[in-house]
Amino acid sequence: MTLTFPHPVLTPITGKPDHSNIKGLKKQLYSNAREIHSTRGGGTLGHLGCIMESAEYVARAGVAYTIPPFPVVDEFWSNVWLRSGAKIYTSV
Repeated sequence: MTLTFPHPVLTPITGKPDHSNIKGLKKQLYSNAREIHSTRGGGTLGHLGCIMESAEYVARAGVAYTIPPFPVVDEFWSNVWLRSGAKIYTSV
């Protein structure tokens, strides 16, 4: 599985950030987060709920995006880890 983001390289902010370039960066991050499939939060906005304020997300999706307590390995990430040969460790 290969992820393709609408903004694979985020527009850098040079100099002092202002409202306009922070808003632009936020839009790029939101677009990228929506591209990652998730069944959480109604299942229509990808992982947008991971980075968006809860009230704003509920206003868009009509339901809350709940993040389960750690550790959780969802289907997407477990497939990525298995394909990469990575080992999953837990700390005690």
